[in-house]
Formats: sequence, C-alpha cells, structure tokens
Amino acid sequence: PKITDFGLARDCSNEMSWKTGTIQYMAPEVNKSKYYDFKADVYSYACLLWELYSGSYPFSDYDFSKHNNDDYFDILSGPLDFKKPISDDLKDLIIKGRSINPQCRPSFTEIIDMMIKQKIAFPNKKKSKNKKKYDDEIDEFYKRKAEKRKKEDDRK
Repeated sequence: PKITDFGLARDCSNEMSWKTGTIQYMAPEVNKSKYYDFKADVYSYACLLWELYSGSYPFSDYDFSKHNNDDYFDILSGPLDFKKPISDDLKDLIIKGRSINPQCRPSFTEIIDMMIKQKIAFPNKKKSKNKKKYDDEIDEFYKRKAEKRKKEDDRK
C-alpha cells in the first residue's frame, strides 16, 4: 500500500508555508515558525509510522484545548510511548525521524534504504503466514536496486 495526501502539496520552489498541518505531526521548526526544509516531512512521516505501529495518533490522549500554543512544543517534542511490541529497527527509525534537530533526521533515501536493508515492516496476518515469500521479495528488490546502481556506476 502507498500512503498519500496532497491536501497541502505545493511546488517545492515556492516559499515554505508556516504552521500549516496537523499539530501532532508538525515538526518543531514548523511549529516555531522557523525556516524548514524536507526534514520537516521526515518528522511528520516518523509520527505517521508511530501511528501505524500504535493504532492511534500521537498524543491522542492529550487535551490541547486546555493549553496555549507555547505549551505545544514541550508536549509534542516529548517521547512517544512504545507500549506494544516493536522491532528495535522500527523504534530507532521513529525516534531518529522525530529528532528535535532536523539535521539529525535521516533523509527519505536513507529511510528507504534502512527499511529495505533491515526489512522494517508492519506485521500482519498475511505477512506472517508468508514471511519467507515477503523476505525473498524484499531481498530481490534490494538486489535489483544494487544491480541498477552498479550499472550506473559502470557507465561513469
């Protein structure tokens, strides 16, 4: 499955928008109206990964109506709970993606490589019944990707 939402999409060459989006997924630099880049999207993606893992949106048990905007940053930049079983690799990806410092967040290219190499996925009944087939598909995908890179390098 692919996840998309183009509700706030725009041409990347335009000015960045300020404080646009859902507060629970908003990177600290966006919330503080500071300059931001694509790493703000990594932060939001890490929050989405946590939602897929946990089954609820970040800080869903918190009543934001009782606090002012200045409190949001402290609350939302706090750690997320990992109450359910989770792989160390997925947990590490979520934590790195939600780093307060945008420069400490991985790029999307790095995220894809990590997810492929470490076989980070969300288990479900279908996958667990066919784990070997799933693992083989991931291995084959990564092998094709490496072969493509090698061919590109050989042309240079």
